[in-house]
Amino acid sequence: MAHWIDCIEHGKRPMLTGEDGRAVLEVMGNGPYVFGAEPTGVDAIVFGALATSMLTPIESPIRDYLRSQPVLVAYADRMLARFFPELAHAPLRQSDRPEPALAV
Repeated sequence: MAHWIDCIEHGKRPMLTGEDGRAVLEVMGNGPYVFGAEPTGVDAIVFGALATSMLTPIESPIRDYLRSQPVLVAYADRMLARFFPELAHAPLRQSDRPEPALAV
């Protein structure tokens, strides 16, 4: 998360990194949301940052790392189910991803 603070202080656009994912894991522990049993505004911020990397169909090392973390996948699943049920089917795990269609 230090990366985000540095970007904000220097007027740069922050980018999600694997380090940020590890920081979220550390803060969350085993809780369902960042600060406990119910989501807060912090969860909206964290999920917004995670979702852009986790839900994209574009392959990247960051996306693959985030999707490989069961706690983050479960967190994203909870946030999707609670706030975006129409998107709850979005594949977050590498094995859940459908094969790309071949161009004909």
